[in-house]
Amino acid sequence: RGAFPIFQYEQTQARIYGLDSSLNYTMTKNWNINFKYSYILGRDQSQDVPLIGMPSNNLRIGTTYQIPELGKWENLEFTLLSNTVFKQSNLLATQDFSPPPPTYHIMSLRTSVQRSLRRLRINMYIKVDNLWNISYRDYLNRHRYFADAMGRNFIMGMSLVL
Repeated sequence: RGAFPIFQYEQTQARIYGLDSSLNYTMTKNWNINFKYSYILGRDQSQDVPLIGMPSNNLRIGTTYQIPELGKWENLEFTLLSNTVFKQSNLLATQDFSPPPPTYHIMSLRTSVQRSLRRLRINMYIKVDNLWNISYRDYLNRHRYFADAMGRNFIMGMSLVL
């Protein structure tokens, strides 16, 4: 039911400009803060219009607290990440099936720890994405025409290194 958009991709003369910047600041031996900003602009030179399907500008701020040793455990880290993705404003209204989604902001929380057991190295982590369960749609996600992006997501992982 409903509309099913069809996308046809064709080669064109394009010019893409971008900037990725990163600043990492160590506040104390245990606290670290990181800022990352990405800016990208694309232009279809053949038709003199904005290039569709370009990532939105985004700002990521993360702060990490690390405990080097805690008993037999090593590198215990707690990270809080803030990710702001801005509305894709470099488009013409006629270039897409629906207007670009608005700016959204999601938070993530991650903790990780390592341990050596004889000759085996154990790395474990737990991560929660979209901590506040915000409803949002990402411009690059083709499902955005039909549904919101994933809500709160819990991820656990472990790796064993010989």
